[in-house]
Amino acid sequence: MTGNCWAEMVAENLVFKRRQIAAYTVLIRELGDKDLTTGHLVVGILVATEKQATELAAYLKRNAQTRS
Repeated sequence: MTGNCWAEMVAENLVFKRRQIAAYTVLIRELGDKDLTTGHLVVGILVATEKQATELAAYLKRNAQTRS
């Protein structure tokens, strides 16, 4: 991370999480019914990553409202 302040670092982390979400979504689609065990594991990781992204976005929104 290269952010100079906390909000910048959180924003960079959110971008990274969104890239992860996109990659996991592609992987799940590619796996399809070929490997259900791996697919199930990746879905669990995807859910956790989506939750983290939501929390980061909420933090940034609260932080922006506080500064307004």
